[in-house]
Amino acid sequence: MGTNSRTRTGRRCLDVAPSSSVLRDAMARSFALGTEVASHPFELLEGRRGYVLYHPIAAAIGKRLIEDRLHQPWYALLVVDAATVLPAWISHTPGLSVTLYHRDFGPLDPTGRLAAAAGPERSPVERALLPRLTRVVALPDRSQPFALAYAHQNGWHDLDPLLSGTLLVLCVVAVVTTLWFGRSFHARQLHVLGERDRLFVVANFDTLTGLPNRDLLNDRVEQALRRAKRQGSRLGLLFLDLDRFKGVNDRFGHAAGDEVLRQAAVRLRGVLREQDTLARLHGDEFLALLEDVGSDRDIAQVREKIKQALVPPFIIKGEALRLTVSIGTAQFPRDGAFPERLLRQADFRMFEDKHVGHAEVGGGAGCDDAALEHPGESRQTGP
Repeated sequence: MGTNSRTRTGRRCLDVAPSSSVLRDAMARSFALGTEVASHPFELLEGRRGYVLYHPIAAAIGKRLIEDRLHQPWYALLVVDAATVLPAWISHTPGLSVTLYHRDFGPLDPTGRLAAAAGPERSPVERALLPRLTRVVALPDRSQPFALAYAHQNGWHDLDPLLSGTLLVLCVVAVVTTLWFGRSFHARQLHVLGERDRLFVVANFDTLTGLPNRDLLNDRVEQALRRAKRQGSRLGLLFLDLDRFKGVNDRFGHAAGDEVLRQAAVRLRGVLREQDTLARLHGDEFLALLEDVGSDRDIAQVREKIKQALVPPFIIKGEALRLTVSIGTAQFPRDGAFPERLLRQADFRMFEDKHVGHAEVGGGAGCDDAALEHPGESRQTGP
């Protein structure tokens, strides 16, 4: 057969003229090597993929005889429909896929692919839990440089009962272990968060009254001052000290004194706004931070409300205990622009208020004893 002829096999028709570079290259390699050479894959008239196997006739019956008589190279060729190469049982095997391709290309390159077949897919659970095996096998025929790429997704039926049972037990153990570790980790995180919150409360709040302590108060005063400076507003500090509180501890004991402090904290907190801060400094000393104060009159009103809040007696061990409070005030920006300055000013004025109160009750006589009366007994005043 000459190079300018056409061949027809059944319904297939192949033009072997040198117009096709794929066929021309294979023909040239076959002539140069003097042996069979397979062309690169190309599309047949039916739309499927195939290739041509060239065999130079001169190599079989004598090159000199053919060239002397015909003066041109001749070839025997075989057109191979690649779809007929792969067996039909592949498409009925679950999880199996096979790809036949030319080794000059990769298994995923459509240019070199000859044929591909795949069976039914495995379930998503099988794909997730069981391995997928792959292998590439090169065909031993040197004249046909093709390779088969196998891929097989294992399924439950590929496992023997003992192995399946073992895997099931391992899966159950893994799930239970994961849940246990997850629950333990969650509990540990909750414990850490709870411990962190507890340490924050211990570090920033008074354990007796639940009010902010001095450290948290200093932080809030600094923040309030920054806001007041930025907004051009005013704020006030009220330094509170319960009068004659030492007599409560001396007469009733420290447990009773702690109860008085708790009740006093509740009363004082009820007088202030939500945005204000009431802190216990130490002992019987408290400090109120008032933000966005409008005028001196507003501070005076709060001062009076605090004094009135402590007028009702405290019932301690069946006895009515009356306490008063000394209050010193300081304002920003009139009395200073720094927390230390404002606290010293309020503390100083508190002692001035205490001195005035003691002078009114007789120059300090009996100042260490709280006023006591029986429940239901009213205090008598002179004419």
